[in-house]
Amino acid sequence: MLDSISVRSNGRSKLAAVGSGLCTPPKPPIRYFAEKIFRNTLSDRQRFLTFARLCVSNHVEDLQWISSIAIVFLIMSIVIIASLLVFGVNYARHHEDITKEIFENIIKILLAIPAASIAILTWAYSSGNKRLGSVDLFASEISVICQTFLIKDFAKLSVSKAVHMLPATVSPLSEINFEGEKFTSEDHYAPVFDNYISDLKPLEFDIVNRVTLFYVYRKMMIESIRRLSVADDMYNRNKCIKDMIYMQFLMYESGRFACEKLMEFPNIRAECRMSILCSELEAFYFLKKYYPRDDFRGARLRQRTQDYKFAVNDVLNEVARGYDEDPAQWHKTTLLACELRRIFKGDEL
Repeated sequence: MLDSISVRSNGRSKLAAVGSGLCTPPKPPIRYFAEKIFRNTLSDRQRFLTFARLCVSNHVEDLQWISSIAIVFLIMSIVIIASLLVFGVNYARHHEDITKEIFENIIKILLAIPAASIAILTWAYSSGNKRLGSVDLFASEISVICQTFLIKDFAKLSVSKAVHMLPATVSPLSEINFEGEKFTSEDHYAPVFDNYISDLKPLEFDIVNRVTLFYVYRKMMIESIRRLSVADDMYNRNKCIKDMIYMQFLMYESGRFACEKLMEFPNIRAECRMSILCSELEAFYFLKKYYPRDDFRGARLRQRTQDYKFAVNDVLNEVARGYDEDPAQWHKTTLLACELRRIFKGDEL
């Protein structure tokens, strides 16, 4: 089964690795030691500890640096206080210029350092835990929305309807009945984004940008569906259906990039990437066909050709490697990989 989904990746992965290695920032000390201490725990999602994730997650790197510095000051203060207690007492007994009161004041000042360090560590744990919770909420919502569209064959049905609506097709537009197709959206399908938008602020710019783009394109897609349902002439209907699929395509693309950044468990991230790619490629093939090369949108679409070849090969190879290492956790992912391989038309890109 793995032979059917394994694809040889091209040389771009090596170039990307070399390019990223030139500017890779150093790891926070706490992450370096945590990766060694929690190695077995990190490889098993079932036993993944919140504390271990806080120590190794890319989403809380700033807090890891703050915690590392706080731990250094905590250790240094403890060593200094212990040294004073051991050697300072004997020194004060033989030197009248150092009174007991001065010695006690020095100890009190030094004790403020470990107290402050512990307070900083407590704050970092609380802030990191809240941030990771927000990351998981956004990743889950984006993933569920895209997987729902895949289950409903939303992209495929949109393309199928567009093929029958647009010119140069078998069925002329005049034969299509739009009676009773009024669209009204009254529910809120993105409660996480609506209620937790402020929690995006501490995240990296690229993550915030991709998440925001996903929801904006989704809203524009729904607006295109609404306009399509009330369009009363051929030109507006054709324009609305193409706009809707283009916004849908951009929504999938932004959601895939966002989930790649947000999700940290390899098998869940790979499953999400493939479920989005299955719908994204359906829209991509249609748009590439209907937007000519001399149109800037068509030109931008064709620029993505090599990126799709790399993205599909990369995720299929990741699934193949994961299945070899842990078949139990990657079994469901391999089934989705077969569907992606069926949809992917590498020779036609």
